[in-house]
Parts: sequence; structure tokens; C-alpha cells
Amino acid sequence: MGTSSTIKAIPSLEAPDPSIRTDEQQQQHSNGNDDTSKSQKLPSIDAINDFYHSQAGQDKWIFEKLMLSDLDRYRHHGGFFIEFGARNGVDDSNTYFFEHFLGWKGLLIEANPSELQDIVSTRPDSAIISGAICSSDSVTFLYTGISGLDGDKASYDSERYKEIQHRAKEVQVKCYTLDYLTQYLQLDEVDIMTVDTEGSELSALQTFPFERIQPKLIAVELLVGNAERDEDRNKLESFMKTKGYKVCTYIVHYIMIR
Repeated sequence: MGTSSTIKAIPSLEAPDPSIRTDEQQQQHSNGNDDTSKSQKLPSIDAINDFYHSQAGQDKWIFEKLMLSDLDRYRHHGGFFIEFGARNGVDDSNTYFFEHFLGWKGLLIEANPSELQDIVSTRPDSAIISGAICSSDSVTFLYTGISGLDGDKASYDSERYKEIQHRAKEVQVKCYTLDYLTQYLQLDEVDIMTVDTEGSELSALQTFPFERIQPKLIAVELLVGNAERDEDRNKLESFMKTKGYKVCTYIVHYIMIR
């Protein structure tokens, strides 16, 4: 896993979208973004357990199994993550640890405006996208009122839909493709990409420009327990295999590496 590029907009693309927070807005939340000042502010290794926020220890597994042996490199030379289905940036976050303990930058994507209110303050070194990842202009999104269970209606898990349909509100949400966003932010390298969109994970990944950027690690949440979910897993594994990835473990998310 290597260093990342700086978050900034591409002047040649359309005018900056107001739903995207980039470098200028980040300056309002930070008193210095250079590598030296950031490394000096990083917390002590003794406090590491305070920074793990994943639902089932995904962040801890990734760090301890794949990164701990080269701690200085990952902590002082930067990295970049993408997380879609970011929620409020803290609860069950697979990337909070990498931003706040390792000092990485990132891109967070969340479709629910109420969740986004907290991300602005809790994730100062991340660009923030208010919207969904899909190839159309917009998508019908289900707002369930339950944090972490919002998602694209068309691909929402059928079993889980039975549980939330009585309370779900349908809302049209603006869509972006990962190809567009990575160009917009001038990204040429991604260390970790984590995906949790309640059913639309595969279609979102299909918008990623794997021909230009190959994330070192990808974590994808998929539900298990019935034939429909097994089929979704098989489709995901087949697609990711064509991109050179293999599953190395399952901890709520399928964690895949090249």
C-alpha cells in the first residue's frame, strides 16, 4: 500500500459540485495539512484501541495482519481510502482508524443528509460526497430511519426489505460514478476501498475505473444466509476475480486483495 495524491478538484471538469467538500473546505477544519505537522499530531500507539470503529473488527484485522509490521511507512508517509455507505463517519466506520490514527486522507460517500451532518466535523481530512454511487443520474433511495440500513431500492436485500418497508421513505438521490469522482479528485492511487450500500455493492464497484487505479485492498459487505445472497456473493467474486482480486477473509465484509 502506497502514498496517496492530494485531494483537489480538476479545473477542466465542470464547476465544483456543492455536495463535494474538497481541500478549500478542509482548510476550515485543520490548522495544517503538511505531512510533518500531521505526523507530529498523530496519537500514541498506546491509544490505538480507541480508534478502532469497524462493526466487527475489520479495521483492526487489516491493520494488524497487513500493516503493523511496517508501521512507520503507513503512519508517516500517507495513504488514501474510499468508503461509500460512510454513515456518520464514526459508527461502524472501516476508515475512521486510518484517518485519525494513521493520518490518511480519504473520500467518503453517503446518501443520507442526516448522517452527513456529523461527517463534516468528525472527518476533517476526507472529501465528502452527498449522493449515491451508480451509473444513472439519480436513484430511488430508501431512508429507513435506522442508521446503516439505507440503500438503493432496486437492489435492496429482499429479506431485509420485509423488515423495513413499513417505515422506509423513498427519496430521489443524485448519483455519481467512481470513475467521475476519482478523476474529479485527481486520484491515481487508492490503498483501501470499503463498500457497504445495503445491496448495491456490485453495481457500485462496476463504476470504478480499475483500468486506471487498482486499490490494494477492497472490503465489501454482503449478507449471507439464503440463495439470493449466495448468488450475490458469487457474482461479486466472479467480477472481482476478473480485476485480479481474491478473498482473503470474511469479517462481515469480504476482504479482498490483489
